[in-house]
Amino acid sequence: MGLSYDGLTRAETTRPIVEPHRLSVRDGYVYLEAWSRKRNDWRTFRLDRIADVEPADGGSGDHGDPPAFDAGWLEVRAEAALVGITVTDQARWISEYYPVRSVARVAGGWQVQLLVADPAWLRTLLLRLGPSVLAVDPPQAADSARAAAAETLALYQALPADAEESVSLSP
Repeated sequence: MGLSYDGLTRAETTRPIVEPHRLSVRDGYVYLEAWSRKRNDWRTFRLDRIADVEPADGGSGDHGDPPAFDAGWLEVRAEAALVGITVTDQARWISEYYPVRSVARVAGGWQVQLLVADPAWLRTLLLRLGPSVLAVDPPQAADSARAAAAETLALYQALPADAEESVSLSP
């Protein structure tokens, strides 16, 4: 079958051709485990990100069983660290898009606990959330995002005065 898949990781819609194997539930989400013809390997697709399905030619082959889908991939990575991010109501959506350990209402927002295996991913998330981030625990987990924001601001401030007029900051 051909999927129209809205992948969050790359923020793009892809159109993989897959051979479905089974549906599984993990962290409150339903996943399609399927053989990807293009990658010649097993892939997992979140069902709520599949926008469209079309029949595909070629039938299906015997690819054995997919890898175990029991423990989450983050739980089995030794380098994954537990990070708490306190966010405003507007940013609570992260608890619906990413696997989280817990979500709790706190003064002024929400405390979201999640495992982070890649500091670059956390930096990107924190920069994306911007002022909606009220606190990060441990605080040093936000150091990379703070440095990237400061570097970007310094570059912007170093622009010649006439260059600022041609820069559009609106989305």
